[in-house]
Amino acid sequence: MRIRKIWLPILCLWCLAFISGIAQAVTVETVLVGNPGNAADTRVCPDGTTGYGAVPYAYRMGKNEVTAQQYVDFLNAVATNDTYGLYHPHMGSPVTQYDAFCDIQRFGTTGNYSYSLGNQANQNLPVDEINFWRAARFANWLHNGQPTGAQDASSTEEGAYSLNGYNGNDGRTITRNVGAKYFIPNEDEWYKAAYYKGGGTNAGYWAYATQSDTPPGKILPDTGNNANYGDGVWPCLPPNTTFGQPYFVGPVGSFTNSSSPSGTFDQNGNVSEWLDTVITSATAPEGTSRSIQGGGWITPPGDLLFHTQSNVNPYGPAWQSSDFGFRIATYDALNSSANSNWNASSTWDHGTEIPSASRFISVQNYTVTVNENGNAYRLLINNLGKVVIANGSILAVTELMQINNGGVLAGNGMVVTGEGMNNQGEIRVEKSQGMVISGGGSTGNKNGGKISVIQGGIEFTQGITNQAGANIFARDSILRFGTGLTNEGTLGVSFGTTDVFGSIGNSATGKIILSGNSNTTFWDPVANGGSIKVSAGSTAVFFGTLTGGTTGAGTVYVEGGVGSAAASMQLAGNDNGASYPVVDIQNDAGLIVSGMQTVGAITGGGGTSVVDGGTLTAASIQQNSLTIGGPALAAVPEPSTLVLLGLGGISLLFYTRRRR
Repeated sequence: MRIRKIWLPILCLWCLAFISGIAQAVTVETVLVGNPGNAADTRVCPDGTTGYGAVPYAYRMGKNEVTAQQYVDFLNAVATNDTYGLYHPHMGSPVTQYDAFCDIQRFGTTGNYSYSLGNQANQNLPVDEINFWRAARFANWLHNGQPTGAQDASSTEEGAYSLNGYNGNDGRTITRNVGAKYFIPNEDEWYKAAYYKGGGTNAGYWAYATQSDTPPGKILPDTGNNANYGDGVWPCLPPNTTFGQPYFVGPVGSFTNSSSPSGTFDQNGNVSEWLDTVITSATAPEGTSRSIQGGGWITPPGDLLFHTQSNVNPYGPAWQSSDFGFRIATYDALNSSANSNWNASSTWDHGTEIPSASRFISVQNYTVTVNENGNAYRLLINNLGKVVIANGSILAVTELMQINNGGVLAGNGMVVTGEGMNNQGEIRVEKSQGMVISGGGSTGNKNGGKISVIQGGIEFTQGITNQAGANIFARDSILRFGTGLTNEGTLGVSFGTTDVFGSIGNSATGKIILSGNSNTTFWDPVANGGSIKVSAGSTAVFFGTLTGGTTGAGTVYVEGGVGSAAASMQLAGNDNGASYPVVDIQNDAGLIVSGMQTVGAITGGGGTSVVDGGTLTAASIQQNSLTIGGPALAAVPEPSTLVLLGLGGISLLFYTRRRR
């Protein structure tokens, strides 16, 4: 089929619109804003206020304003119906002479909307005609992982902000949620990124966001200290502004030599930026607004000066303008130099609380101490929060370290706690990793969640209580419980060879389960008041005394003697089946039988006593003595072959076994 040449331009435009309408992943480039705990700016701002810029935690600020292309990708992901008005026609065409526009076009009808740029060369223009709620929904979308589909709680209505469909002018009850992963910066975060000189916690502030105390120029190519702003008078044409018609705004980052001290661009000029600080204004609808800072393409140079626009802004959060855009911020992983001191109360805005995955601490190659001026602090890892220690680092918490439900502590190193570890979430040690939990305080360490050790090692120097309903899982690993393990929950071991050090008190609710052809050695006494099950194919070795016995059809070696308390060692499981285990009693230990037991063989140098009318059946008894309710019988000849245990070297905590 031939296509007439006259249709080719139309076909190409249709294809371009179709391709542009496909949702793309958005990458927000950020810069680190460090020096947590910096002093506030004491200068009196042009609006008569003071005291801005102090931020007690490290965070990351969007390097640039959110662009038209990023917003197009957002629209194509969630605005096929556009339930909550994420798009406005002014984004695509001017209505009055004061309208700039970012050149976003909408195609189709409700339920089938798609979006693209009128000129693809303008993809780096900042998006404008933005109200606060559009910016908040963009932040929610990033927080939720950039999903596609309807505008609902999973995409735009929940996350950093709980919007639930609200688009009005009263923003007093909607503020940033704890656990926000991406968000609109507040006044202090924005102010610090724009004006704080950096290099210390008392470094001072510039007057302009171009690292200057003199007003910026408007010149391109940029020689330094330039920005895109006007003089507040129409028409905004060069030389009154850098960029003239038809867009007035310029591509983000155009002034390459005029960044802020933190490395952001256009915090002065281009578009004014929404912030998520609630302010009260007598002239604002319903009495509240959100702060707007930085000045835009039409504003006079005075609006670029530190903290000028905020309290004179007469508009509520639903107001939009060709001069209004925004940028995104997020929290930062802890990054510091070797042997640095992490001041917890000045690192996170909730003191020592890490509430979400965005509050991710990575401790590598250094020692971090959680305290301030000698004062003790707790470290709380809450829902989705995560702390990873690496390369043998030390995380020292002067009081209690608490991991709440959903929180994770992982990695390879040491955690030192003054008042112990209270884990209600998860402690995770993976292949070739080793973790030491040092300390326990007066209350001791507690596990109410999950501890998983897979081909690694963990040590509690002062022991731990595994609470009822909690789990400790291990595979091919080393577990050290210091002063002992009180097990009220479940200790499960599967596959590989696992060594357990430290005495164990297995309570009435406690379960120890050895399964999956595992080989587990208990090097210290075990007092079983609950259940210990050695499943078929698995082996348990007890080098300390064993009190209370075991169940299951696996192999059990008792090398350190069976305790004096009545035992219920079920040597062949509930169903004897066709094969029976071998019981090896060494080191003059004794086996006391108070009920019928069917065993394949009893070997070793110890003795077997049958009491209380018990009946013992065995295919072979190769021990020194057998006592049945009275004096010992004549010695049984020693077997020609004894079951021996190869002890080898005791594995160290961080020893990694070589796999075959």
